[in-house]
Amino acid sequence: MSLNKMLEQLETVIKVEIKGTNLATDESIDSYGLYVDNRNGHHILLSHATQFIAIKGKNSTNTANAYAENIKRFITWLLKEKRYYQYFWADIDNDTLKKWQMSRINKRIESGKTTPSDETIHRDASLILEFYFWANSQGVSTGIDVVTKKKSSILVDYRDSDFLAHVKKKEKEVIDTSNISVPRTKTVKPKNRYDLLQPPQIKEYINSVSDDVYKFIFLTSLATGLRREETVQIPYVGEGRNAHVMQAAQMRKNKDEKFKIYIIGKRNKERGVNISEKDWNTISNEYHPLFIKRRILYNIKYGSSLPLSVLWLTKSGDPVTIKMISNAFDYAQKVSGIAAHIHLARHWYATTFVIKGLGDKLFGKVAYNAALDESLRLQLGHSSVRTTYQTYVNTARFYMNMDTGFFSELYGEEGLIAALLD
Repeated sequence: MSLNKMLEQLETVIKVEIKGTNLATDESIDSYGLYVDNRNGHHILLSHATQFIAIKGKNSTNTANAYAENIKRFITWLLKEKRYYQYFWADIDNDTLKKWQMSRINKRIESGKTTPSDETIHRDASLILEFYFWANSQGVSTGIDVVTKKKSSILVDYRDSDFLAHVKKKEKEVIDTSNISVPRTKTVKPKNRYDLLQPPQIKEYINSVSDDVYKFIFLTSLATGLRREETVQIPYVGEGRNAHVMQAAQMRKNKDEKFKIYIIGKRNKERGVNISEKDWNTISNEYHPLFIKRRILYNIKYGSSLPLSVLWLTKSGDPVTIKMISNAFDYAQKVSGIAAHIHLARHWYATTFVIKGLGDKLFGKVAYNAALDESLRLQLGHSSVRTTYQTYVNTARFYMNMDTGFFSELYGEEGLIAALLD
């Protein structure tokens, strides 16, 4: 079967054709031409890739096949990540190769398969790195940093009876692939990560509650990482260390674009929890009209004014309790059919915290980041978080590479909270 028939045609088609010309020697041989068929119907030869494949495979069709298929696989993935333009393939960096490897690893894990192995995926990436090393040598300006190292080998002339006198050491330059290495994984879904819902599922889940107040409580936890028992401590108008806390229309602008809400957490310890002004404004502006109506119900029902320390009220005018929150989300799970709980919001917060803190380092050999760990520990109210921190790193890396839009809303102008309220 020809390679053309073996390889699928994708939305942006990459064609690998058997017959071609070795561009290095102008000799007609069995080789591979790498083409892109774009949406405008243009049949474009990727000349550098084609020339490299021809050079590597001039003595072996199998070798040409291996390089052609690997480059095709990488280019196909790359065209899903970015739009096509001239030299699009050169406008990448080493982290792109890491991300490609992680996407293949996570696809394997999600499917429950055992192949391709981590070693095979790294070997394939090494072939791509070799292509970029060659492209750099041809004067193409790529963002790939290729490092070489010396490799020694021993040469012995065994024909000489005194061969030890003729032992020679030979050194050659080889490509160092350590700067595109990614952490090794297991071939099954790792247990040390949390399962998350996609934003559309979260939206369906929180819209299934019997009272909208619980939707706003969930979003507050999503924006802060607060436990359910901690969300009920947020005041309508604060006092003491929370004197600055009030509804969005009344609050002063903060130059840091975030502020702290002080709550009492586990073991009766006080901590300051950060929340962005953007998220607070979104939640506050949406909930406040509801609150005003419910405060009137409270005043009538209880014959007194609502304490300023109370923010969350049910539709009957009662202050929300921890038990009410648990019952509300148990109900939402039954109505929506989505296996979730309010603690999911806390996992979401911590995972996105890690994504924002590590950025592209998430796709490499992530070193322990003590500053990020400490910030997350303080925000979540943990006495020690290093194990949890690594779990959230694993969770973030897993879902970021599934190419399902899990975190796309994080980088929009309005953010995830606004997207869920839309």
